[in-house]
Amino acid sequence: MQLAWFKANNYAWGKHVNGVGPRPKVPAHITQAEFPGFFDEMARFKIWRQRKQAGVLHPALGLWAYGRLPEWAIVVSRAMDAARKPAPGPEPPSPVPVPNPNPDLTNRAQKVIFTGWNPLDGVHGRLAITADVNVAGNPDLHRANSVEAAKQTRARGFEVAAWANQSQVGIQNLVNFGNVIGAAYLIWQAETPGEMVDVGINLDGSRRADSPCTWGPIVVIGNANAWTDKQRAAAKVFADAGRLAFIQETYANEGDPWPDRTSTQGVPACAVSPGVGWGRYPHQLPAYHEHMGPGTWLTMSPYIGETMDSTSWATLPW
Repeated sequence: MQLAWFKANNYAWGKHVNGVGPRPKVPAHITQAEFPGFFDEMARFKIWRQRKQAGVLHPALGLWAYGRLPEWAIVVSRAMDAARKPAPGPEPPSPVPVPNPNPDLTNRAQKVIFTGWNPLDGVHGRLAITADVNVAGNPDLHRANSVEAAKQTRARGFEVAAWANQSQVGIQNLVNFGNVIGAAYLIWQAETPGEMVDVGINLDGSRRADSPCTWGPIVVIGNANAWTDKQRAAAKVFADAGRLAFIQETYANEGDPWPDRTSTQGVPACAVSPGVGWGRYPHQLPAYHEHMGPGTWLTMSPYIGETMDSTSWATLPW
């Protein structure tokens, strides 16, 4: 999210960054062109909240790293959380892993352990190491730990992936980090329409030139429910062609539906990613187990390794 966007639209700025003073002037509405920026900023707030609850904060998060949150951000975030909850009525189907024409790509979306500030905590299987080198406040230490974790993971016979929110760390930085740790592949993030645009699918469903989705088959983790209808339709086309393996986030720990109540609105999901040990309701894997069918449970990709306790590691089915 560019800070210039905040200045131009009179959002929290200056003294409002610390949550003091009157509520900043906010336009009656935002234009469609501003949707990606707005949702990306809400995603930034969500990450800030997750790391605050985990006791990890650093200046790279920008606006949300400073002081007390402005009241408008809390109100909007709660409204968005409520809007994501399923409406009363029949429960949507579980995103049970769907066959993909590219079995090798599907395999790379399944049984992945995502890690954050200490990748050495996740050396228990296929490992996804974040390219956000500032995640623990010490870039050099994170690079060193990441290289060592990747080495240990490969020694155990598992692949290593580099992942990040490319809209925050930068696409090229993610690519470069993957080279540093010797990653076998990259995992992109699409929790918002704007992040999906950076992956390569525009709001209207058109393909963005020279973007990750045009480079070859890709793995993406995110929330299909947050995308536009046309982005979902385009993603389905990519998935059906074996060019996209999608991991649907199921963060019941943050108040989202359990995996068996989660829908991807038609986008084929190769796996789900339960939020484990962090958030408002820090569920461990045993709590998720009763909300997953056999196919979903055996192929899940948990987030994150640092907050999984001994019961979760003992419950891990692979």
